[in-house]
Amino acid sequence: MRKVTFGGANSLDNYFARKDDAVDWLMWSDEAAAYMAEFWKTIDTVVMGRKT
Repeated sequence: MRKVTFGGANSLDNYFARKDDAVDWLMWSDEAAAYMAEFWKTIDTVVMGRKT
């Protein structure tokens, strides 16, 4: 049986996107990139939402 993990970035007021679906508030850094590089190695399937 596979393990399901949800991953999503949310704002401090607990939203995933603005009302116009923009995610321009997301910030990317070298630290985040290093973490994600390791995290992606543990994933074999990605399911994305209808508007992503």
